[in-house]
Amino acid sequence: MLRDPWFLVQLACALSGFPGALLYRAYFRYRESLRCRGLPPRNMLTALHLLGIPTGHVWVVMPWLPQPRLGAGDSVFGMFAAGPAGSAGLAAPVAALLGLALALYAGVYVVRFMRQNFAVTLADYAAPSTLLRTGIYAELRHPGVVAMFYLVAGLCVASGAVYTLAMLPLFVVMLWTTTLVEEREVLLPRFGESYRTYAREVSGFFCPKSLAGLAVFACALGLGLWGRP
Repeated sequence: MLRDPWFLVQLACALSGFPGALLYRAYFRYRESLRCRGLPPRNMLTALHLLGIPTGHVWVVMPWLPQPRLGAGDSVFGMFAAGPAGSAGLAAPVAALLGLALALYAGVYVVRFMRQNFAVTLADYAAPSTLLRTGIYAELRHPGVVAMFYLVAGLCVASGAVYTLAMLPLFVVMLWTTTLVEEREVLLPRFGESYRTYAREVSGFFCPKSLAGLAVFACALGLGLWGRP
C-alpha cells in the first residue's frame, strides 16, 4: 500500500484538510480584525470556496482516483457488478446501491444546509446575523458537516474505494476540527449563552436521521466486504 503512489496522493489530500482547518481559523480571525477596525463586511465566498477544497471538495474526488476496489474487478463500477453466483455475489451491487442512495440523500441535505446557512451569512460568513435553530438546525448543530461525511462515505461504498474508505477516520477528525473552529471563533463569541443553551439542547452530530445514516453506511460497508472476491 505504501509503495502505491496513488495511496500517497490520497494520504496527502487527506492530510491537507488539517492545515486547511487552520486557515479556516485564520480567516475568522482576519474577519474579526476588520470588524474591530470598523471596516464594512465583505462577501468573501471565493476565499471560502478555496478553503473548502482541502476540507471538503477534495474528498468528493478521492473515491474516483485509481485505487483497489471492493466488488468485482478494479473498475469504479466494480461494486455494481455481480460477483460469483450466490448471495455473496449480490452483496457488492446491493452495497453500491445503498452507498449511492446514502450519498444522494446526503447531497440533498448539503443543499438544504447551504440555503439555510447562507441566508444569515451571505453578507459576512464570519458574522451570522441570526443563530439558526429551526429547520435542519433544530435536529443538529452541524448538519453540513454530518451531511458532508455521509456524502463522501456513500460515494466511497458506491465506488468501492478502498484507500478512501481507509482514510475516512482522518476525514471525521478534520470535520470535527472545523466545527471546533466555528464554535470557538464565531458562534460562542457572537451568541454567548444563547449558543451554550442551544448546545445543551441539540446534539452536534447525532439525531435519529444521522444514526440511521450510520446504520445504512455500516450495512453497505459490511455487504461490500462480504461480497469482495
